[in-house]
Amino acid sequence: MITPPFLQLNDTVGVIAPAYCIKAEQWKTAISLLHSWGLQTEFGESLRLQNGVFAGSDAQRLNDLAAMLRNPKIKAIVCARGGYGCSRLLPYLDSHSAEFIPKWLIGYSDVTALASYMVNQMK
Repeated sequence: MITPPFLQLNDTVGVIAPAYCIKAEQWKTAISLLHSWGLQTEFGESLRLQNGVFAGSDAQRLNDLAAMLRNPKIKAIVCARGGYGCSRLLPYLDSHSAEFIPKWLIGYSDVTALASYMVNQMK
């Protein structure tokens, strides 16, 4: 298993919503905490999207996740919310995986499905 580098002061953390939509007031406290640790943040489009209960369509959430995984500036990805929508992305990740850069994936609930995928693909 590949272990990404530990986060350093001023590293950039991507924040996305790969499953269910989330309101800004629900994730602003976490952003303040990341900043207090000396980390920079970059927000994915999925944080501002809604498609029923999801943070955008499957394609939009997939593109957001893949963009963060490809971006060398992003050292970790924080998933603002978990949920069933993460599992819906799994069948499509292989088409992007060759471009992914190993990094920390932080989340809970169904984000575990994404983390498991990453561990198994990035050996």
